[in-house]
Amino acid sequence: MWIVIEGEAGSGKTWFQTKLVRREWQNGEKIYSNYDLTFSPKNEDIHRFYSLDETYRLERGILSFDELQDLAGYWQSMPISFRNKIAHHRHHLLTVYSNTQAFRDLHTELRRNVHIRYRCRSVLRFPFNDAKLPIFQWIQINKKTKVAINANDEPKFKAVGRTKNFFLSKYWTRSYYNTHANIDFNRFVCKLIYKRKNNERGCWILKVIDRDLISQGKKRL
Repeated sequence: MWIVIEGEAGSGKTWFQTKLVRREWQNGEKIYSNYDLTFSPKNEDIHRFYSLDETYRLERGILSFDELQDLAGYWQSMPISFRNKIAHHRHHLLTVYSNTQAFRDLHTELRRNVHIRYRCRSVLRFPFNDAKLPIFQWIQINKKTKVAINANDEPKFKAVGRTKNFFLSKYWTRSYYNTHANIDFNRFVCKLIYKRKNNERGCWILKVIDRDLISQGKKRL
């Protein structure tokens, strides 16, 4: 099954996706995610991946993508292994959760595999700046399920259930994820510098640094 959560920036997409993924983890599922998740001190059965190719070997668990449209790109440019995983994710006993700012931004082949769509809308947020954790935020979420695929190979969805309301705040909403860490697939940063002392012959030095260490403030470029 493939679930997509859509909504504008700061509308609560990643928060809601993480909430659903954490529920799966509590039910004993393994989690494979492209962004940092912290569900327990030891983070049992939670695995971070950095390359779309890494998803090819995965099975029996939950795949969680943040901002999928930025990661997947154009269909023909996606790794063949990833396209194969999309086509056969049910046979590998995988459930996929992903979010996007616009469902239409996903490639047709991705949209055809989606079974459930959630729409997040921020009704009220203070402060308005979505780069900061909200003191108060009211979000509404609607659910749709796929009912058919039309003549243009586009899936059709039908609204189910009632609108759900959630009230978030940095004072009472626990954070289980970190999207300020890198979510792209360039895990390492390379820096090439030239050093020389006085009039002596210099040399080139290549530094390879893990982005996670930079994000944690343990390394600087």
